[in-house]
Amino acid sequence: MPAIVLGDLELHYEACGQGEPLLLLHGSFSTARHSFGTLMPMLARERLVLAPDFRGHGQTRCPSLAWDVPQLAVDMLDFLSALGIASCPVAGHSMGGDCAMIMATLAPSRVASLLAIGTAGARNPGLVPYLEKFAPHNAPETRYPRFIRALKERHAQAHRGDWQALVRATIQTCMRYPDFSDQDLARLAMPFLLLHGDQDPFVSEGEVERLSRLCPRFERVRLAGQGHSPHQGAGAEAAAGIMLRFLADATGSGKLSARSATSA
Repeated sequence: MPAIVLGDLELHYEACGQGEPLLLLHGSFSTARHSFGTLMPMLARERLVLAPDFRGHGQTRCPSLAWDVPQLAVDMLDFLSALGIASCPVAGHSMGGDCAMIMATLAPSRVASLLAIGTAGARNPGLVPYLEKFAPHNAPETRYPRFIRALKERHAQAHRGDWQALVRATIQTCMRYPDFSDQDLARLAMPFLLLHGDQDPFVSEGEVERLSRLCPRFERVRLAGQGHSPHQGAGAEAAAGIMLRFLADATGSGKLSARSATSA
């Protein structure tokens, strides 16, 4: 796994494929490999896929274990700059999708097209109570031993044994973000696709309507029978096809062709 130094951050990332770059951003408690391990080779047929481990996650190292989503967005813009990439499409799952949207509001010219998976960029009232189950004071090592064991192993290099810091930072940032204003969302004038499962509890029709109203080139595709991670497991091939067609179409009209939206 290659790494690049950005100030005090040693950022590790996956890279595969050739051609125009595509930045993939993982969700909370995840890593590039865990979130996109199945999807990356499919996208790499047509793209140079770059998938970093965020600050505080996976193999990425930093002296401080503190982070929030806006900080991750700045890190990702710095990452692209360090690689000499002025602009490219950015896709993210869940918290990674929120990060991609923040990148696009901070620097619209840097995000050629935007693809959010399993997030419409709004705080969901059910998310924090779900995450609170894993808070250190709720004895998650006893109640959810498999999850905590995987968390420790997956992020050992980042948190250096302090897995509680990762959980606390995740809960705190999800309590505060995303917090997009209407003016923020109106800045998302690039082609913008929301891809989510029709059983995803974290995407509401009200949130989708707001994006449709405020973002001029917004569209969405729902994958039947899929939940919050439609790009994983059985849905990966369909998700990859939709994503690649969107990226190809985004260089033209910015809208998926009719054949691309059959899963909607």
